[in-house]
Amino acid sequence: MTTLLALSFTAAGEAAAAEIDDIERVTKVVKTIAELMDFVSDIVD
Repeated sequence: MTTLLALSFTAAGEAAAAEIDDIERVTKVVKTIAELMDFVSDIVD
């Protein structure tokens, strides 16, 4: 979960550095990371 938090902050930093019209793309990346982390935690459990 700490990894997900770190990745979220990284993505947020990238969003802040990106142009406004790139926010949607970064949001998709964050959602994809969250889904991947859920998938991995399901396997680990």
